[in-house]
Amino acid sequence: MRISYRTFRRVTFSIYIFITIAFCALLFYIGKREIRQAQLYTESEKNFAESLYSCRDILNKAEYSFYAVSLGPSDEKSVGSLLLNSGDLRSSVNKLKSFARKKEKPATLSMLEEKTRLLLSTVSAFASDLRGCTASERNIITAQDVAGTASALTEVRDSLQILLRSEMENVGIWQQQSLFFFNQLQYLLILFFVLTTIFTFAASALSSYFLKLSLRELSHGTRMISGPAPDYRFRNIKKDEIGSLMQDFNEMAERLHKQSSELRKANTELEHKAEELIEARRQRDNFM
Repeated sequence: MRISYRTFRRVTFSIYIFITIAFCALLFYIGKREIRQAQLYTESEKNFAESLYSCRDILNKAEYSFYAVSLGPSDEKSVGSLLLNSGDLRSSVNKLKSFARKKEKPATLSMLEEKTRLLLSTVSAFASDLRGCTASERNIITAQDVAGTASALTEVRDSLQILLRSEMENVGIWQQQSLFFFNQLQYLLILFFVLTTIFTFAASALSSYFLKLSLRELSHGTRMISGPAPDYRFRNIKKDEIGSLMQDFNEMAERLHKQSSELRKANTELEHKAEELIEARRQRDNFM
């Protein structure tokens, strides 16, 4: 069965459009998903980083207050300022923890939380010792409290530095994931090019095959019309270019057949009249 070229073109174009739309839809879906993830990640990282740097700033203030305490361990005002900064640091770490729940919680955040709690407890004990100890005990107790506070501040600083490094590593991982998206996009473009190339070659091969079939049928019909079967007509004519040519051949064959019939009829009439003339002349000759 011969396929109409018009139908074949429509099918080919429809398949190509379908492949293009499917590819664009896939790119749109992947791009929208990646952009949404990037937006969520950026927002989460922004809040987390702001809280992290806020913790670092408060820690710097606490260390500055501790420096004032180390110069005058018996100054309750300096110790009060250190206690206030330690409380602010504790609140900032809690805020940092709330932002970390929206992402993978770093293990170092729990360590920072524990070290901050220890610092606040140490400074609270320091302030309590200043209020409760006698003048003779103050030097010994404050020396111990200063050493404990210094150790706690160092541990908080180390934990915060580890968390900062971890956050920078997470940013590097996110950048790699972003590059992975662009690599996926590159592979999809290559896939689209390969599919369209294969489809183009396949469509060309099928088009050539159907064209050969149609031309073979057309050639066979013209030989039959001009040869042993002048009454041959093309059947099942499709509505395409080859079908129009077959229809033209059918009309031409009909005209030729009609003209041939008229010529045979005219020849028969001429032969009949010639026979009548010959018979009339014979009768005239016999009469004379």
